[in-house]
Amino acid sequence: MRSYTRSFILTAVVIPALLLLCPSMQASTIELTGNYSWNYEGIVVGPYLASLDGGPDLSVFCLDLHLETYVNTTYMGNLTTPSTPAEDEAAFLASYSLYLGAPSSLPAMVNNVEGPVSLAIWQLMGTMGDTKPDPAALQYIQLAQSAYSQGRIPESFLDRVSVWTPQTPGSSQRFITALRDDSMIEDAVPEPGAALFLGSGLLLLVLGRISLRLVHPSEARTPRSASSAFSAALR
Repeated sequence: MRSYTRSFILTAVVIPALLLLCPSMQASTIELTGNYSWNYEGIVVGPYLASLDGGPDLSVFCLDLHLETYVNTTYMGNLTTPSTPAEDEAAFLASYSLYLGAPSSLPAMVNNVEGPVSLAIWQLMGTMGDTKPDPAALQYIQLAQSAYSQGRIPESFLDRVSVWTPQTPGSSQRFITALRDDSMIEDAVPEPGAALFLGSGLLLLVLGRISLRLVHPSEARTPRSASSAFSAALR
């Protein structure tokens, strides 16, 4: 058999196999909307509001700390589903933040949930740079890693999560959509009696969130407030 024939056959076999192993990718635009006038430890933290391909606003978390993205600016990129353990864990934490009441500009929510969750996602993704790990993020990191290792982040959930990546890697932040899935969270989060490692402050937020959902569902979310430009790298 001629060498170029062998090469052609090998290419014909390998490329489809690689495509099967890789998550599907589609071209997409993202535009951050809303305004952000609060921060956690000097950093503008998620979840943020964003429009994909001009559609309705979605809640998203960014995956890169020390890169900038600006509000009301359209960026070109691609959409995939989570494809690494860190992205799976980030998707889980984004969902958990919504379960706990995010998005909200209330100081208790920013300081106990949104800020630590954002730092936990950046630490899991390895994009902290010179920023020191946040002790308050540790409980969320442990919870996400436990959920992943125990197989409690189902594929049916991950298939509905989008990861947006810029056309030129590193030119702007990557984002992951926050998708609420209460059944997944309630399966993965320890019962209150076994959740002491989460800390009393977070435990109170969980219990308060459950009570709020049962008694006052119309008050479950607080509108966010605003600023003109966005940068998750503000310090």
